[in-house]
Amino acid sequence: MWWLIVLSIFVVLVVILTYFIRYIRGEQALSVESLLWVYFRTFALIGLLICVVGGISNILQAGFAATIGPEFSWSSHREFNEGITSRVFDGSITSSLVTGITLFTVGLIIWVSHYWGTLKLARVAEEVTEHFKGLFTLLALVVFSLVSLTSLTTSLPSLTEYFIDEPSSTVVITDDSTYELADTEVLPKPEIYSDDYRESPGDSLSIFLTSLPVWIWSVRKSFMIIKSKPKVEK
Repeated sequence: MWWLIVLSIFVVLVVILTYFIRYIRGEQALSVESLLWVYFRTFALIGLLICVVGGISNILQAGFAATIGPEFSWSSHREFNEGITSRVFDGSITSSLVTGITLFTVGLIIWVSHYWGTLKLARVAEEVTEHFKGLFTLLALVVFSLVSLTSLTTSLPSLTEYFIDEPSSTVVITDDSTYELADTEVLPKPEIYSDDYRESPGDSLSIFLTSLPVWIWSVRKSFMIIKSKPKVEK
C-alpha cells in the first residue's frame, strides 16, 4: 500500500503549499480556526482515499476471487518441484477480506471524524471554508483521476491476457548441482521449475471500479462550484 502513502503525502504537500502562498500574499489569515479546518479537511480526504481505494477495492477483489476464480484476482505462476506441479497465487480471499475490512474501517473512522470537524468549524471559519472548498474538490478530482486512469490502463492489458489465456512471461530455473549419498552414488538434484506466470486483472480492475464513483462525484462537484460563482460583468 505504498501508493496510498505517496498520495496522502501529495495531498498534504499541496494543501500546505497553497496555504503558505495565500498567507504570503495576505489573502489568508493565520488563525487557529483556519488551520484546524484545513487539517480536518485534509485528513478527511485522506481517510476517504484509504476507505475507498484501500478498503473497498480489496473486498471487491475477494469477491472476484469467490465468484470468478482466484486466477482473476491475483497474479500466479506454476511451480514444478520434485514431480509435483501446483499453481501458486499471490493472495487469498481471507487475506484480501482482512486487509479490506481493516482499511475500510480505519479509513471510515478517519473520514467521518474529520469531516464532522470541518462541519463544526465551518461556522466559525467561513472565510477559509469559502477559499479552500474549491481546492479540496480539485484535489479529490486530481487524486481520484490519477488512481482511476492508472488502474484502468493497467487492467485493460491484464484483461486481454486473461481472456486469451496468454501468460505474460516464462521463467525456468534449473538446479543442476549434485550431492553425494552415503554409498558414494552421485545423483542430480531434482529440477525446480517456475513458469507460466500470469498477471491478474482483478487488482487494478477493483481499484478502478471503486475509485470511479468518487471521480465522477468530484467532476460534478467541480462544475457545480464553477457554476455557483458569480459572473463578472464586463
